[in-house]
Amino acid sequence: MSVGKRIISAMLIAAVMVQIFCVSNVLTVSANKILTKKMMLLTKRKVLSILYIKTLFPKRKLKI
Repeated sequence: MSVGKRIISAMLIAAVMVQIFCVSNVLTVSANKILTKKMMLLTKRKVLSILYIKTLFPKRKLKI
């Protein structure tokens, strides 16, 4: 194998590795965004359910 072919094959391998790294990085970021949105939605639902329960069952003040 000549030096030129070795350089070209090394460059191709490096380009493929960079693409794999970039795609995996993008997938990780998008997965984190999805998890963040899901956690925000769950937190919002929890807050709304707590407010709903508090309106249904308000604490009664005891008369002394």
